[in-house]
Amino acid sequence: MKNTKLKNISLAATAACLLALPAVQAADWNGDGDGFSWEDGDNWGDNAEPTAGSLARFNAVSGSSDVYITQAGELADRFIIGQGGTIHKLTIESGGSLTTDSGTVSRIGQTSEGWLTMNGGTLTIGVGGYSSDAGGRLIINDGDVNLGGNSSVGTSATNQTGFLEINGSTATIDVAGAYTFGSFSTTIFTLDSALAGVSAVNNTGDLNLDALSTLTVDFRGYDFSANKGSDIVLFDYGTLGGGGADTFGTINFIGGFGELDYTTGGQIRLLSVVPEPSSTALLGLGLSSLLLRRKRS
Repeated sequence: MKNTKLKNISLAATAACLLALPAVQAADWNGDGDGFSWEDGDNWGDNAEPTAGSLARFNAVSGSSDVYITQAGELADRFIIGQGGTIHKLTIESGGSLTTDSGTVSRIGQTSEGWLTMNGGTLTIGVGGYSSDAGGRLIINDGDVNLGGNSSVGTSATNQTGFLEINGSTATIDVAGAYTFGSFSTTIFTLDSALAGVSAVNNTGDLNLDALSTLTVDFRGYDFSANKGSDIVLFDYGTLGGGGADTFGTINFIGGFGELDYTTGGQIRLLSVVPEPSSTALLGLGLSSLLLRRKRS
């Protein structure tokens, strides 16, 4: 009898603690304020912008589909961008910041396409990480991006492709734990000619690649003459292939060619980078024209 009473007391205490925890409230975007500013409370249900206890949800068919964060200190428990058949695009500009603090995953693309674009500022996602499916895109042009411990791209067979796009080398990208690129994932690196590469994904945990994942590297803005012989780091990682294959399934090069090395010092490196033959021919033609002009002068 004593043990039963103690168990009942323990269960009652646990239930009381759970009831005491603040419930996560949905903050639904409606665009009824200025139509584009996260910071304008009138754009949200209950006329208040999200707080640390809010699920920031973009699922309405009304209001603007383009939302911007321009101020520092914006908060949410987590977010869903792309729900209810409407495409939404959230952009964090220079000087803006968004922090989530949830053990539950944030979603870019849940039932419809959603975009989260970094043009500067800071994005910090809690331990629940983020997932990108249903055409969801995380586009990193600039800024500081800190992803949670269980993030994934393109892992849902029902919701199809998810995207990670990294353009240039001015951003910092850190992952606290596992980062999984599933069979429906497309990862795109666009090389930056001015800064000779891209920002590496710095992952201290497991980097998991599915055998059907896709990697695309776009060389069209890359200055081969100035960066000849340079190796380009795409990923730093703690452990590779913990949840699937140890290579990307499909690799596409646009405007050039290279060789991927998965084994050097915990990094995925792009080696032996050369322009495609048409680019090489154009470069040779330009040099020939220059020589002809010099001779004539």
